[in-house]
Amino acid sequence: MISNQNQNQNQTFRVVAITMVSVAVLLFAFYLMGGDSSGFSLQQFVGIVVAAAISGVITLLLLKGQSETQKEMLQQQRMGEAEKDKDVRIYSNKIDAFSRFNKAVWTESLDDDEKAVQTIGSIRTQLYSNVILYLDAAEVNEIARAIPSGKTNNFPVILSSIIGVLNRNAEKTISDAEVAPGKAEDYTAACQALWNRFNEWMGAYVQSDVDEGTPAEIPLRSLGRQAWHFSEYDTTQLEKLKGGFNELSLIEYQEYWRTSLVRQVQRGDVVFLFRGAKKYSGVFVAKGWRVFEYDADRNVTETTSDGISPVLPVGQVNSIRDEKIQAILRQYDFYESFADDTSTSCANVVVDTVSFIPDGVDNPNTTYRKTISRYYEGYAVALLEKFREADSSNAGRIDALFLGESSADVK
Repeated sequence: MISNQNQNQNQTFRVVAITMVSVAVLLFAFYLMGGDSSGFSLQQFVGIVVAAAISGVITLLLLKGQSETQKEMLQQQRMGEAEKDKDVRIYSNKIDAFSRFNKAVWTESLDDDEKAVQTIGSIRTQLYSNVILYLDAAEVNEIARAIPSGKTNNFPVILSSIIGVLNRNAEKTISDAEVAPGKAEDYTAACQALWNRFNEWMGAYVQSDVDEGTPAEIPLRSLGRQAWHFSEYDTTQLEKLKGGFNELSLIEYQEYWRTSLVRQVQRGDVVFLFRGAKKYSGVFVAKGWRVFEYDADRNVTETTSDGISPVLPVGQVNSIRDEKIQAILRQYDFYESFADDTSTSCANVVVDTVSFIPDGVDNPNTTYRKTISRYYEGYAVALLEKFREADSSNAGRIDALFLGESSADVK
C-alpha cells in the first residue's frame, strides 16, 4: 500500500516538473525573440502556456486513472494469491495429519489380544484428534462400516480400509472444499456412530472374568449371585455415600474395558467397595447402571440399564458446555471428568446400601488391583463375614445375601 502511494506521488511530481520546465522554456524563448518585432504576441504566448497546463492536467488525470486501475488489479491479484496460499496450507496440514495417523497406528501389538483394547483406543484417539476434521459425513460412515463389532485376527485389513478412505480424500484437488460435512446434524451423527462402533469393538476384547486367584478352602455358604470388586477413585466417593448418594462411579480416559464391565453388572449382584489400604468400606446390592459417554465434540450421551431412569434430557444433543447439563453431570459424574477434554466416559453402578463402614474392614484375601472386576465367591463370603462382625445392626440384611438362608428383604 505504501509503495503504491509513493509511485503516485512520483508520477505527480514528474508531471508537474515537466509542465513547469515547459513553461520556463517558453518564457525564455519568448524573451530571446524579444518585443513586437518578432511577430510573436503576448496573446500567443499565453495560449501556449494554457495549452501546456491543460496538457499537463490531462496527463496527470490519465496517470491517476491508470494508477487506480493498476492498484485494483494488484489487490485482486494479491487476494487471489492469499486464497490460494490458504488452500495450499489447509491441504498441506491435511496431508501431514493423514501421514501422522498412518505412522501412529501401525504398532507391534496389532494382533495381540491382550493389548487390543489399548490398540483400538489409540486408533480412535489418532482418528478423532488428527484427521476427522478433514472428512465429510459419508467418509466417516464409510470408516464406521469398516470397524468390526467383534474380535478380529486381522487388524491390518481394518487399518488399510481406514487409510483407503484417507487416501481417496487426499486425492481431492486443492480447489475442492476441504471440509464438506453436508448438514451439520448428519456429520455429528456420523461421528457419534463411529465412536459407538469403536466402543463395541473394544468391548469384544474385555475379559468376562478376571483371574485373581482362588482361596484354598471351599466356602461353606453360597451367594447364588454375582459379586464385584469396585475400587473408589478418591475420598470423593466416600463423601457422596455419606451424603446419601448411592451410586459408585468410575471414569475412563481413552479406554473402554471398565465401562464394559459396569454394563455387565446385573440387578441383585453384590458389590464391595474397596477404599485402599487393604480395606473395604461397603457392601451394596446393585440396582443397575448408568453410563455417560463423551465424544470428541464434548457432547454427552447417557445410557442406562432397565429400571434406571435417565437424568439427562432425552431426544436431543446434550453438550457439556451447556450450564444446565453441567449442573446435572456434577451430581452424577462427581469426579467432574466431563470437564476434562481427554475423558471418554463416566460409568456408575446404581446401588442400595447393605452395610457401610467408612473406616472399612480388613480385606481377608488377596488385593484386587483393578478398578472393577468380578470377585470370587469364596472371597465374597469371607468378606461378608467380616462386615457381619463389624456391623451387627445389619446382620439380617447381610444374611439375606446368602442363598436360601434368610427371607429378609434385600433390595
